[in-house]
Amino acid sequence: MKLYHGSTVTVKSPNIQKGRKATDFGKGFYTTTNFEQAKKWAILKRNREHGKKAVVSVYEVPDNILDREFSVLRFDGATKEKINKHFIFLYQNEIKRYFLGSIFQNKEFNDRQYQILKQKAILLPKEMLKELKPVFKLIEYSAVADYEKYIKTCIVEFDKLDIYKQELLIENATRIINNMNYTSQRAITKFARNQLNRRSPKAVIFTSKLLDGIP
Repeated sequence: MKLYHGSTVTVKSPNIQKGRKATDFGKGFYTTTNFEQAKKWAILKRNREHGKKAVVSVYEVPDNILDREFSVLRFDGATKEKINKHFIFLYQNEIKRYFLGSIFQNKEFNDRQYQILKQKAILLPKEMLKELKPVFKLIEYSAVADYEKYIKTCIVEFDKLDIYKQELLIENATRIINNMNYTSQRAITKFARNQLNRRSPKAVIFTSKLLDGIP
């Protein structure tokens, strides 16, 4: 059986102790039986680290390697669709954490981690990537403290967000507006009032709460 590992260097002798802890299944040396998947990860890592090469290392292992005395997590009958669903589930959880951080101005995550998250997005289905564009915008505006653009994007893109994110924005409307200076609050007041007749009922609830929170 052939296994593939995507990286920026050739790995002749894998060492599971060198892996990062904050990965999908914990520390380890990750391989796949799918060459194209390993190739994508190699390119992702090269771009992330601004490297020169994307390398796929190839390993030949016995077909019965998993029948030995190992502790094995098995995905019986695993298909590409099931694996993709698992990746999407993990990715959605990461996005929720970053989105929440954008509301609370939580600095526990750094820009490098967020860029890794964005680069992972190349593995997502195109329709999901399209859905996440407004979320990426909000996280980025929050990271650079551009609260005026953040709030305007919240209002305009509100209906494109899922229910979880909509509810978070509604619940924290006052907190969001309090991050802004007086000049920005005046600009948002004018913008928000102009948007009231153009938005859905739920977006109007959020916009109205913003207006209520402005002194």
